[in-house]
Amino acid sequence: MARIRVEDECEILPRITAKNVPNPHSVYPEIKEILISRCKLNPSRLNERVYEHTKGEPEKIHIFLEAWKNKDKYTRILYELDIDIVLHPVNKPNIKFVGDIDIEIKGTVETNYPQKTALQKSIVWDAFRAFYEKALYGDLREEYMEDCKKYVIRLRDGIQGFLDLLPKMT
Repeated sequence: MARIRVEDECEILPRITAKNVPNPHSVYPEIKEILISRCKLNPSRLNERVYEHTKGEPEKIHIFLEAWKNKDKYTRILYELDIDIVLHPVNKPNIKFVGDIDIEIKGTVETNYPQKTALQKSIVWDAFRAFYEKALYGDLREEYMEDCKKYVIRLRDGIQGFLDLLPKMT
């Protein structure tokens, strides 16, 4: 289906890094839980696009997770998380690995306008859509941008809070 896509990135692009984290692979399930509970996303709206686990010394895990929340008929907020985890095995009770975590979070407000009919493909429709975008839909998109920023911050704070609760390793 042909369509016009308008994308606006959130103003903040947080990055979380942590060194010497006990069982760092446990952070990934927690991230999914934060998306569902704190960011109020439906679990069916989480899409693990990449999951690569490389064995060796050290073990490496790379995950690219996207999640989205539909706002109206044409617009959704898309969250993209790029997660890198490095695991070093250790022999301690209750701790199998110690490692490093690097998480990038990106939020985008996407609006998709259909272009199915000849009218929707015409220049007249483009002029109407531009007017609609400026006069009527602009305030609503600003509201969606604020939601995007709020939930990116909530996600960042939830992940950082979880990392802060883990025992410190030296």
